[in-house]
Amino acid sequence: MRVRSLLAGATLAALLGACTDLPTEQQTPPAPPGTPPRPLGVYEFAITGLGTAGMQSSVSAPEPAAQAGGPSRALSSLGAGIVFEQMSSSSFTEGTRGQGGQRYVSFTYRVRNGTGAPINNLTILMVSRAGTIAGTPVSQLRRFDGTAANPAIASRIVPTGAVALDRGGAMEALYPDVLQVLTEAEAAAVPRPGDVTDVFPYGYVVRRTDVFHTRLLPPAGPNQYDGLLTLSFRLPLQPTVQEDVFSFFFQVLAVDDSEVRVTQSIEEQTTVGYSRFSGQALQLGATTRTLLPGAQPWGYAGERRICSVRTAGPAGQPATLITAPGAYTRLAAYMPGEAPDPCLGDFKAGTAAKVGVGDPVLVTFRAMDRYGNPVQGAVDTVTTASATDPGAHGVKAALQNGSGTAALSFGDYGVRPFSFSGRRLRGDGFAQAVPVTRTWTGSVSSSWAGKANWAGGVTPFTRDTVVVPAGVTFMPILSAPDTIGGLAVAEGSYLLLYAQNLWVLGDVFTGPGNSAVTSTTGRLYLAGWNANVSGRLPLVTLTGNYTQSGHLALRTPAEITDGGSLESVGWLTEFQDY
Repeated sequence: MRVRSLLAGATLAALLGACTDLPTEQQTPPAPPGTPPRPLGVYEFAITGLGTAGMQSSVSAPEPAAQAGGPSRALSSLGAGIVFEQMSSSSFTEGTRGQGGQRYVSFTYRVRNGTGAPINNLTILMVSRAGTIAGTPVSQLRRFDGTAANPAIASRIVPTGAVALDRGGAMEALYPDVLQVLTEAEAAAVPRPGDVTDVFPYGYVVRRTDVFHTRLLPPAGPNQYDGLLTLSFRLPLQPTVQEDVFSFFFQVLAVDDSEVRVTQSIEEQTTVGYSRFSGQALQLGATTRTLLPGAQPWGYAGERRICSVRTAGPAGQPATLITAPGAYTRLAAYMPGEAPDPCLGDFKAGTAAKVGVGDPVLVTFRAMDRYGNPVQGAVDTVTTASATDPGAHGVKAALQNGSGTAALSFGDYGVRPFSFSGRRLRGDGFAQAVPVTRTWTGSVSSSWAGKANWAGGVTPFTRDTVVVPAGVTFMPILSAPDTIGGLAVAEGSYLLLYAQNLWVLGDVFTGPGNSAVTSTTGRLYLAGWNANVSGRLPLVTLTGNYTQSGHLALRTPAEITDGGSLESVGWLTEFQDY
């Protein structure tokens, strides 16, 4: 369900500390490097009507905080303070109740700086206080009937970026510069006014409505709203509708931050989402770019990754992380050499093994949520598809305990893309197909084209190197023209071309004595560049650039085309009529 509402005139103000008036766009003096954000006041946000068309919120400076030295006591009164006016709200669910289903909620406010002094990088950080549910910023949780909801839900309310559902029902990130994440050390350095007992390392940043190059909020008149604040959360659906959270209250600390920080939310980890995030960071001149688990690094100055973002529990012993489990919303493919990782880009560690053309590759498909967690209870069948590789098209893998495997093969070198889909989800993968060494076994026959005569059951492709070892039962016989990448024939073995031509794009070696490549009318075309050659060869046409690496015996008449060359560098070259 998706709900949107517009509430006009819900202006809420809270008093802040005194500052000296400055001209409208004048920046406050830069703070020394590493200066922690400056507290402005403690507030309580009340969210009500979750899952209904009447979702709304209110903002206040709680009286207990004021009495304990909060914004109206510890800081001098300053005009009308900061004004938050709710503009819109939205809610939708993803997943199934009892199977990781989540409710996503967002509230957007326009923000007016009525303090009479500029505020830079205004950020709302979550905090715990004496009256909040232990280890959380939540002070109240209530059901639709007004009774208290299960307090354990408080630790499972997790921040997100601004998200909505697209026309197809898939989640999309709406815009960047919403979520803000700090390190634990940065959060610990924030001064704690009043009865604040903990500052969590996450919050939300106020962006400008009219410009993108700054977040500075100048002093504003009664109807001048220069800032936008979006608060977005996800919380688990309960076993029954009656047990769902209808309203919750949470505590925040507003701070002025001298450092320009931007955070890419996990929900923004899409091509469009990253483009928007990167563009906003460039516009702001961000000094710190924070990536969360699953994000791909780009190597920008000031870029960092925070793998573990505590959203509940004490520092050092988090009860919940920002990657708390969600619904089955992601299919991922892992090539040999890759393994799941809870933090790294695309939630993958390792390097995908390169494969040979035609080699079966065992790909593992995993059911996951969008936060990198395996969904072991997922039941699905994955079908692969490729526009160019029949061996990767139509192969199926049944997921058991959230994972399954399928053997795919690819028909050419290079990056070989493929897609895969389950009943509702799809994804994309790729393999890197490279030249490999193919070893002749000759265990069945002399047929070069017979798969059973090659180790691994795959015949050589155009850039593969062929090895014919000693001691094989059947010697290989070429039955049609072919191209390979390189050739090595061991002492005592032969490759018989007869009337067929063979092109070799690299090195060619045969043993120094009783081994050879032979033919009747077929030719061996040496087409390598800066390649090496030695041994006993048949009729040869040399079109490439070769250097002898040992004794060379060529059957006459040998040919060298324009552009071809052979350097002996002291080795004997014989021309024989055999």
